[in-house]
Amino acid sequence: VPEAGAAPRDLHLLERELRDYQVRAVRAQNLIVVKTLAGHAQSLCAAIDRMDWSEIVGTLGGEDTILIVAPNNQDAEALLQRLRQHSGDQGP
Repeated sequence: VPEAGAAPRDLHLLERELRDYQVRAVRAQNLIVVKTLAGHAQSLCAAIDRMDWSEIVGTLGGEDTILIVAPNNQDAEALLQRLRQHSGDQGP
């Protein structure tokens, strides 16, 4: 089932990008920093943007780092858990 208006192919693309290119994701208050393999942050950032999740105020993708801004700490934690679920990472 697609989330927040995203097409099923968008969710599939996000999951593939997360599994293939994400190195780690950490939360700092209402911010999430996602580290990727070099050269893959912008494509993963675009995949995240396509999901149109309500927990995201905005994103910024560089060479190997994505900054995701959530409206508050609780939404950031929920988003971090959502990213972990879609990446298959159940770590801390």
